[in-house]
Amino acid sequence: MKTLEDIKLSTVPAYNEAWSDTLKQAYHYDMLEIGGDTSAPAYSTLYDQRRHYTLKALQAYCPKGGAVLDLAAAAGNFSIAAARLGFDVTWNDLREELVEYVKLKVPKDHTLDYVPSNILDFPEIYHNKFDAVMALEVVEHVAYPDVFIRKVAHAVKPGGYLIMTTPNGDYFKNNLPRYSDFPDPSVFESIQFQPNSDGHIFLLYEDEMRRFGEQAGVELVEYRQFTNPLSAGHVKLRHLHKVMPASAIEAIEKLSGRFPKALSKRLMCSSLIVYKKP
Repeated sequence: MKTLEDIKLSTVPAYNEAWSDTLKQAYHYDMLEIGGDTSAPAYSTLYDQRRHYTLKALQAYCPKGGAVLDLAAAAGNFSIAAARLGFDVTWNDLREELVEYVKLKVPKDHTLDYVPSNILDFPEIYHNKFDAVMALEVVEHVAYPDVFIRKVAHAVKPGGYLIMTTPNGDYFKNNLPRYSDFPDPSVFESIQFQPNSDGHIFLLYEDEMRRFGEQAGVELVEYRQFTNPLSAGHVKLRHLHKVMPASAIEAIEKLSGRFPKALSKRLMCSSLIVYKKP
């Protein structure tokens, strides 16, 4: 199996003025994330670190050639990277028109399956089908994260894994509410599923994610915080990205990964969560 170092980033398709607004938005974020747009260097750094930790977890937990579902996969960069690592990948997103955009990016020697649908209404035929399901930066966009995890777990085979990333609720700059503080989250139903960071409803905490996993019948096997304020460009540290070498920022990120857990959960803005289905 290829290593992460062997995997090249997806290429961004040539811009097409005739695209819909949805495809144009996908192109905009692709340029920030993988296309070399330097207007927001911290954004691409955070994205690259999420990609690193997610794919590292996928390789660690999913068998070689295993079936992988990438939920709410948007422009498909993680789907394509997983396919390049040798996994059998299914792309999913609520926005069906993105299939057209993702197909422009898939290398000729790789294929993806496409299942556009609402993740809460995922087809019954896909229950217990996947060795691993990736749900990256998704759970903070839904009104009922506990229901979401239970629904997604249905798609995982017994013995398989659910790999998630989400902003860290314990992060010192978090100013969004805690899910457990709302007795009736139905008030958020009308705004759920919005893409990008504007659609964040809650930020989730480790105790909540543990409880949601228990309620869904899956075991929490890894909980990791990553991306320090420098890497994320917070508290005006984004300006340092213009003068500091990327290698220096990466080295500081690796060093901060050795912080004690009590410190990491306050200083790191992102969380990686891995559940195993018995």
